[in-house]
Amino acid sequence: MFPNLPSQVSPARKLYRWFWPVAISGLVHALLFALLSLTPGPNKQTNRNSIDTRVSGAFDLVLNLDAALADPRKEVRPAVAEEEESSAPATNGGTSESNKPARTVPEAKADRGYAHSRRGGNESGTGRNVIRFFTVPARGRSVVYVLDRSVSMGLNGLLEVVKTELLHSLAELPSDARFQVIFYNRHARKLHFDKDDGLMPATKDNKRRAAEQLRALVAEGSTRHLEAIRQAIALRPEVIYFLTDADSLSPADVDAITQLNQGKTSIHTISICRSQNSQAEATLRLLAMRNRGTFQPIRVR
Repeated sequence: MFPNLPSQVSPARKLYRWFWPVAISGLVHALLFALLSLTPGPNKQTNRNSIDTRVSGAFDLVLNLDAALADPRKEVRPAVAEEEESSAPATNGGTSESNKPARTVPEAKADRGYAHSRRGGNESGTGRNVIRFFTVPARGRSVVYVLDRSVSMGLNGLLEVVKTELLHSLAELPSDARFQVIFYNRHARKLHFDKDDGLMPATKDNKRRAAEQLRALVAEGSTRHLEAIRQAIALRPEVIYFLTDADSLSPADVDAITQLNQGKTSIHTISICRSQNSQAEATLRLLAMRNRGTFQPIRVR
């Protein structure tokens, strides 16, 4: 009988409907202008990135609010600006990266969560033939760890950090992999398993026996690298991890090792120390580059 008439909205309801979007938009615009008025001085350059990030987020929020004013029923979600990550990308096995940043680890007296914190997955790929020591992944089913235990490795608990990381690396080896560990100072010493000092299957029993022998090792003596690396190459593994804190490895040593290896084994080098040692790191980087490996500096806090 009567035509359908549009529903009437009271003036108070209209005012309430538009009040909050307008109020929030005004508040955000004021915040935006306040942020834009901030000009970092000479001693405040480090704040520039965080200011730019907040300004970008404020712009996004303003645009969302302006859209909401056109349609008050639309849900407004503030944009979240992601800060740039300062950490370097994860290392990839099989390539030599000359500019790879140093990784930092706690001293041995600190908690041992460092090794586990980096192990959410295989960064260089998946599969049972991925080996990992510290942050350096490699592919293979046989590995020899050549680890410095000279007296300087006792400073700042370096040797204990290395032992802990070695145990984590061994724990990840599949049972069909083979391994050997050579600790050295002036003399090189392999781990022994029933009078056998060759490459051993990575069984639970052999890993347990390796852990028992590690407990008895202490940092002592001076450093001679070549004999330990020669012993490792003689075992013909697919992968060698060579770790030291010393700067006594010379370019002539690199030549001798490379000639002996003949490109058969990937040699990954790791420098562990408290501060940067450019000479030592340059030589270790060269050794890795010439032997299909990667170089990784490790800093201990």
